[in-house]
Amino acid sequence: MLSEKTISQALASKAIEAAAQACAALGKAAVFAVVDRHGELVALLRQDGANFVSIEASQRKAFTAARLGIPSRSAGETALDLANFGDPRFTLWPGGLPIIDGGECTGALGISGLTNDEDEDLARIGLAAIGAA
Repeated sequence: MLSEKTISQALASKAIEAAAQACAALGKAAVFAVVDRHGELVALLRQDGANFVSIEASQRKAFTAARLGIPSRSAGETALDLANFGDPRFTLWPGGLPIIDGGECTGALGISGLTNDEDEDLARIGLAAIGAA
């Protein structure tokens, strides 16, 4: 049986916890989603007070980063025509970063609820916590 390298639930939770602590230190609230290498949800946290719209947005950012293996911001900057992919889960919004382990994308972390730059900064903190930065 072929083994696929993907993010574990334990590492997903660790990444979310680090990013969530940094967000709370800012006195703000967001939604944090980690998906596996296929873009399927592994872990999700909506902080108290985070906008409900951010639940879906965080997952779409993570989905895009995992499926393409690039930050969701890069998908927007390169003006990829995501409609051609035929999946409405793709987004061009910044805030999703791929989790790279040994040169391979094993999942992604998507954050929504703050500014685009703040979402990405928090995602970097989460990735750094699991040694994937």
